[in-house]
Parts: sequence; structure tokens; C-alpha cells
Amino acid sequence: MADSSFIEVTCPKCRHVWHVDVTTLDKAEQIIYRDNKPQQARYRVRCHKCGTYAVVTVEFDEADDG
Repeated sequence: MADSSFIEVTCPKCRHVWHVDVTTLDKAEQIIYRDNKPQQARYRVRCHKCGTYAVVTVEFDEADDG
């Protein structure tokens, strides 16, 4: 279960690849709702190598409701 909270991010500029724990991300820039439940959220994450920002989309499963 812990591995499911990590997503892979690729820098659009230098192509550096790293993993981000979605539970540590700041406030989402955009949240897409469907049937009054969040379906997707977009976040900006900064590359550790070159400082470029990448936009990542996180999709929520209905099973995550608890």
C-alpha cells in the first residue's frame, strides 16, 4: 500500500526521473470533480537537478474512499 502513494515524475527539460510521495505534495493547482468526488488533481513539482517545474496529474481510485 505504501508504494501506491508514490508517482514517477520526469522533468520536461533535463529528463531526470524521480519518485514523489503524493501525500507530501502541497495544495493542488487544479482538482477535477465528478459526482462530487475528486477524480484528479494536478500538482507542480520541482526537478531536483535543474529546477524546472513539472506538472503531474494524480488520479484517485474510488476504492480510496476508505
